[in-house]
Amino acid sequence: MISAQTELIAVGCNSTAHALDWVGSTVAYGAGNFIALYRPEEAAVHLTLRGHRERVNCVRFAHGTEQSVLITGSVDKTARVWMEGQPGDWQCIAELVGHKEAIEAVAGAAGTKKLTAVTAGTDGTIRVFQVDLSHGELQQVEAGQVIEMGVHTALSLDLAQLDTTQLLCAGSTDSKVHVFVQRSGKFERAAKLAGHSGWTTSVAAMQVGTESLARGATAHWRAGDVIVASGSHDRMVRLWRISRTREAQATGLQAQLDAAARGDELTLQEQTFAAEGRLYAATTDAVLAGHEGRVHGVRWQGDGRLASASADGSAMVWGADSVWVAQARLGDANGTRALLGVAWGDGSLVAYGIRGSLHAWTQRGTRWEPQAAPSGHAGGVQDISWEPQGRYVLSVGLDQTARLYAQWRSSGWHEAARPQTHGHDMRRAAFVTPLMYVAAADEKVARVLKATQQFADLSAFWEGASIEGAGEEALASLGAAQPALGLSNRAAAGPEQDAPVDGAVPVEEQLQRRLWPEAEKLYGHPNDLLAVAAARNGRWVASSCRAARPHHAAIRIVGTDTWQPQPAPLAIHTLSVTALRFSPDDRFLLSAGRDRSWALSTAQDPASGPFQLLLHRSSAHARIIWDVAWSPDSRFFATASRDKSVKLWQVPDASSPPADPVVLAFPEPVTAIDFAPQEQGPMMLAAALESGRVFVLRAQSSEVPPRAWAPAEIPPSLMHGAAVRRVAWQPVHDSDPSPQSWLLASASDDHTVRLTRISF
Repeated sequence: MISAQTELIAVGCNSTAHALDWVGSTVAYGAGNFIALYRPEEAAVHLTLRGHRERVNCVRFAHGTEQSVLITGSVDKTARVWMEGQPGDWQCIAELVGHKEAIEAVAGAAGTKKLTAVTAGTDGTIRVFQVDLSHGELQQVEAGQVIEMGVHTALSLDLAQLDTTQLLCAGSTDSKVHVFVQRSGKFERAAKLAGHSGWTTSVAAMQVGTESLARGATAHWRAGDVIVASGSHDRMVRLWRISRTREAQATGLQAQLDAAARGDELTLQEQTFAAEGRLYAATTDAVLAGHEGRVHGVRWQGDGRLASASADGSAMVWGADSVWVAQARLGDANGTRALLGVAWGDGSLVAYGIRGSLHAWTQRGTRWEPQAAPSGHAGGVQDISWEPQGRYVLSVGLDQTARLYAQWRSSGWHEAARPQTHGHDMRRAAFVTPLMYVAAADEKVARVLKATQQFADLSAFWEGASIEGAGEEALASLGAAQPALGLSNRAAAGPEQDAPVDGAVPVEEQLQRRLWPEAEKLYGHPNDLLAVAAARNGRWVASSCRAARPHHAAIRIVGTDTWQPQPAPLAIHTLSVTALRFSPDDRFLLSAGRDRSWALSTAQDPASGPFQLLLHRSSAHARIIWDVAWSPDSRFFATASRDKSVKLWQVPDASSPPADPVVLAFPEPVTAIDFAPQEQGPMMLAAALESGRVFVLRAQSSEVPPRAWAPAEIPPSLMHGAAVRRVAWQPVHDSDPSPQSWLLASASDDHTVRLTRISF
C-alpha cells in the first residue's frame, strides 16, 4: 500500500480583490482553483481546499463564532462554505448558487448553528444566504434574498452588528458605500455614503466595543457605534460613523467642524435611518490621505487601528492620535509592485500583490519587521527540473518566472531564489550542471543561466546542499540584475542586505532580487521554443520549437564546451516536438511529438557526438505524445499520450528488430511520466493525468521492459486539480542507492508545485 506525505506546496495568491483573509492561526488565500491554508509561524502552505471549478476570486472568514468558517467565491459563479471540524480537517458544507456571473466579494456572520453569507457578483446583484452549520453533508443553498444594484456592481462587502440588528455595507462602482439594515430578516436600503470620486473597492466595518477607543481623533466614538472604512480608486480612505442620532448630532457635527478647520474634504450631510425602533445617523468621520495609488484593501484591527493596501506598493497602518496619522508604511518604497489586499493577525500583517506575491510583517515595539511567507507561481507551472544531485529543484511557469526551492535545515522546503523574472511565458528548463540551467520560453531563443556567489553562500543553510568548495565550476558573479524593459539578466554586485546571516528563509523582497545572470543565448529556431533537455554529463543541450511544417520541427543540439550547434539539426518529425530526454548513460536522445511518433537518436561517442537518427517509430500512439521517460538502466523507455496510455519500448539492438511495446492503460490522457532513479529493487514509474491524478506503478516482473505492474494512486487530496505538466523523482544519492522513501516533484496547470514523499 502506498504512503504519501506532502513536504511542499508552493503556490502564489490570485491577483484578485479580497483573495486573502486571516483568523486565529490560519491564513487562507485563493490559489488558482484552490484555497490555500497556511500557518504564519511556518511560512508554508500545509493544506489546499479543492471544490471550485474555476479561479477563486474572494476569501473571507465569517465572524461571530469560535468555529472556523470560511466563505469563498469563484469565477464558476458559486460560493462555498467551508468549516473546520478537527484541527486541519476542513469540509465543504454548502455550495451557494444563483449568480449568473463571477462572484467578486463575500462576507459572513455566523452564530452557533446558522450562517448569514452575502455574495456580490458581476451580474449586478447582492445575494443573501442562510446556511445551516449543523448540517453534516454538502448542501446546495439558494439565496433567500436578492438585492439588485442596477447598472452598477458591488465590489466589496462587510457585515457588522448594529445593536440588535445586522448592518451590510457594500462598496460599488458608483463610488458610494451602500448601507443596508436588516428588518424582519431582510436587508433594506438605509443610506448611500457619498464622498469618493472613484470606484469604492474595499469596505471594512467595525463595531466599537469599548470606551477605550475614545481618544484623540476618536474621542467622540461610543460603544455600539459602527465605523465603516472605505478604500477607493481616488487614492483616499474614508471613515464613516454610524451611531444613534442623539449622539451623532452633537459629536458628529463637532468632528466635521474640526475636520473643516484642518482643511480635510468632508461631506457635512447626515443621513438618518431607522432600525429595530431606533434612529441612526451616518456621517463622515475622517479622510485618510497618504497613498499615491488606488486603494485596494482596508481592514480593521480590534484595537482601532486600520490597515490599507494600495497600488503604490505600500501597506499603511493608521492610528488615531489627536488626528489620524500613518504609524507605519510597509512594502515597496519604489511603488513598482501593487498590493491588492491586507489582513491582520495578532500583532502582524500579511498583504498580497500582483504575480502572487505574499508579504508579512510582525510588530516588535515600534518597529515592523518583515517575515517569511509562502511563495509560488501565479500561473500554470509548466516544468520542474532537479539539480543533478537532488539538492534543489527548479520550476518555470506561465507567470513568467523561474523559482528555485531548497530544504532549510530548520524549517523544511521554501523558495530560495528566483533566477528569472522573464517577459515571456516560460515553458521548459533543464539543469546542465549543478550551477547552470537552460530555459525555454515563448521566444525563439534558449537562455543559459549561471548561479551567483550569493546563491552559493545561501546554500550553506540547506539540508545537505552546501555547494561551497565542492569543486563546482566558477560562479558567474556576486549577483545579477535585470535592466528596465530588458529580458536578459546581467551580472552585478550583489546587494549587501541580501547576504545570508542567520539562515532565515528569504522574504519576498529578497527573492525578487535573487536573479541568476545569463551566460549564453542559443539561437537557430524559427518559432517559439517548446522543449529543452540536457545530457547527464552536461555536454549537450537539445531543443525544439513549435512547428506546423517538417522543416520547422528539427531538433537542434548544442555542445556546451563551445556553445556551438551540431552541424546538422535532426530533421525527423513532421510536427512540434513536445518531449526531449537524454538517456541516463547519455548514449541516446529520445524525442516525441504531435505527429504521434517517437525517434531515437544516438552518438557513437557521447562526449564528442554527433547525434544521428537510429530509429523512428511513426504512429506509435493514436494521439499526441506528451512526455517520454527513460528507465534508470537505459534499457527501455516510456511514452505517454493523450490516447490514455503509456507504452514501454525496449531499446533495439543491431541484431534484432524492435519488439512490440508493453501497453499500460489509464482512465484519462497521460500528460507526464518519470521513472524513479534507483537501480536496485523493483522499478517505479510515476504517471500523471490530465485531471491532476497521479499514479505510482511498481514493476512486478523482471522482463525488459516489465510486463506486470502494480498501480497505486496518490490520494487525490494531496495532488493537483488540473493537468500535471511534469513529474520528476529526486535523484538518489550514491550513499543511499536504495532509499526507503522517494521524493516526487510535480508541476501543474493548477499553479502548484508539490513535493510528495512516497513510500510503500
